[in-house]
Amino acid sequence: MVWVANHHDEQQDCNKQHHMHHKFYQGSIDKGSLDFTMTPAATPPPSSLAFSQSQLRPADRVGLWVWWFACHLILLGVLATTEIPEGDIRYYFSSLRGEFPDGLTEYPAIGTWPAHVVFWFSHRSTEHYLAMFGGFCMVIDGLFFVLLLNSGAARSRKSQILAAGFWAVFAVCTGHVSVQRLDLVPAVLVGVAALLLFYYPRISSALLGTATMIKLWPGVLAIGLVRGYKRKATYWCIAVFVGTIIGLSALVAMISGVQRLLSPFTYQGVRGLQIESIAATPMIVRGAFGAAAEYSVTYAASKSYEITGPGVDAAIMVTNVLMFATLVFAVAWALRGFVKDTWSPDGSLIMWVTLIFMLLVANKVFSPQYILWLGPIMAVVLLRTNGSKYPLALAWLMLLMAVLGQIVYPYYYDDVVHPGTGTLGVIGLAIRNGLMVVSMIVSLMWAISHRPAANAQANA
Repeated sequence: MVWVANHHDEQQDCNKQHHMHHKFYQGSIDKGSLDFTMTPAATPPPSSLAFSQSQLRPADRVGLWVWWFACHLILLGVLATTEIPEGDIRYYFSSLRGEFPDGLTEYPAIGTWPAHVVFWFSHRSTEHYLAMFGGFCMVIDGLFFVLLLNSGAARSRKSQILAAGFWAVFAVCTGHVSVQRLDLVPAVLVGVAALLLFYYPRISSALLGTATMIKLWPGVLAIGLVRGYKRKATYWCIAVFVGTIIGLSALVAMISGVQRLLSPFTYQGVRGLQIESIAATPMIVRGAFGAAAEYSVTYAASKSYEITGPGVDAAIMVTNVLMFATLVFAVAWALRGFVKDTWSPDGSLIMWVTLIFMLLVANKVFSPQYILWLGPIMAVVLLRTNGSKYPLALAWLMLLMAVLGQIVYPYYYDDVVHPGTGTLGVIGLAIRNGLMVVSMIVSLMWAISHRPAANAQANA
């Protein structure tokens, strides 16, 4: 890759920036600020390895590993004693075995590669595949936990314990989707990209490009790579991100053909309003409490349950407007950083979290596994927190939404799918989606209150 040849120059630039960061913050930090900007005095110089300067004590590590194993044993216990739907993971297996000619074409081709790898080792056995896929997801979960334990980007020992503890319990709160969905892979890649943003921004850019080729949504986070227009790092990071996408696209086209490369975009174009989406919530609630005859829920060609009836077309229009507004907001943030040179890695983390919430609220689709998008990036945010109320509030909201998501699916999904048959699942859905809107507002407040002027000086 192009960043390897220039790694030495990048490290020299980073060393200079570290010296200026230290000098600036030692003399002018605002103790009363709710901001979440870098504190280089507590961070090792970028010339050191990003994952070698953990602030944890040996006893901390033992305690956190006990916590991680305890959380995952609880998760395994729930999976073993509760009837959990395995439709998605069986769909992966059946598609790979050739039972569905167009199976998995709604996913980007690279996004299905982990499923292929597990299939190769499963001896074409359904039972082996189910077990091995869950094991694969737990390994990914555990590897990210190791990175959190050993990261040198932690602001303090307390923040490192908080981040690792959050990530361990996140799996329990999300339940079966944490070990039965492909979405975990791009989410963790975004989390690793966030960690590397502090030390190796070009590698971070490559990982973000790879995550985009796996699940599309991380592409909007590329605005967090944009620094000032006078900085070479701006153009290097963007070039690496775009180059990664072009390279992987060419690889997919050569292996699977251009049609397979473009199939996820064709699939997205025919989607209606999915029943779990934020925009569909008013109709779902209305159908559950007296207007069931006015609405119809069907399993659509998009391979999801969609709702039709009064107000649905207007709701879809609202989602289109909100998605456009999200993209405008992202571009405006990037342009401000490009012109005024206000970039900082912590500022990018804030914006990444905010954009993910905005995407989830604006999307006409919301599936149970989408909550996984938030976990890894939130763990990195907690790694950097200085006690600000914003990240702590968002972390608690995420865990609560994850638990509510389990109430909705799988336990009371029939209440949502069949209007008028039950209310508990609908109430859980309404609360979960309401909290998602609240979380978006909180993250927007956090992003707006962030002080770009201080970041500009720190990154001069």
